[in-house]
Amino acid sequence: MTEIISVLTDKYVALVSDRRVTWEDGTQEDTDTKTFNLFGQFLMGFTGFARIGGFRMERWVADVLRGVPTEEYFNVLFREIGAVFNQIRRSERKPQAFLATGYASLQPGGRVHPMNVVISNSIDREGNFSRSALQREFTAYMEPLGNRRQVVRSVGYPMPQKVRQILEHKIRMVTKADPSNPERAAGPLVYALRETAEKSDGWVGKAALLASLPRCAVPSPGMVT
Repeated sequence: MTEIISVLTDKYVALVSDRRVTWEDGTQEDTDTKTFNLFGQFLMGFTGFARIGGFRMERWVADVLRGVPTEEYFNVLFREIGAVFNQIRRSERKPQAFLATGYASLQPGGRVHPMNVVISNSIDREGNFSRSALQREFTAYMEPLGNRRQVVRSVGYPMPQKVRQILEHKIRMVTKADPSNPERAAGPLVYALRETAEKSDGWVGKAALLASLPRCAVPSPGMVT
């Protein structure tokens, strides 16, 4: 289990994760990279299995998407992770989720939207990750920013409600004061990750990996289908 937290705004996106991996024998290491840049338009993090076929998850995703048109990335990832889980015995399946936050259009030549995309076998109808929502099939959930100033979303170990409230308040303050500066979101995100780790009985590590992507740096965003 891990913790991935994202902030989506009109001017930038930011994402933080821990680095903990727990092996089958119970040993733990804070060595994994659980966030990566996806074709220059999205930041993506994952929770669940850290290896597929012996490969680190970020390597597996890169291999699966190599040569795939940008607009098909999430469709292909949705299909391929589903195929992997179809080969796993039901008793060995666990909640898995990919959380992507970034910028894309919803139709060819359309307006670019800030949006989150969650691909998971453990989300409810509102796109909220929950271990109790574990399903046989994967679901893809798309969430445009719309008329909101910011959206905070997480997958993995459940963030304590009080920590989430503090994080959302801090993010509201920094996006209002300095809407184009992702560095202002770094402190609140790392705070929320480490507070969650403190209460996770060791399932979440305190070593944080933070990434941000300014909208102005996104190269000609493609389409999401």
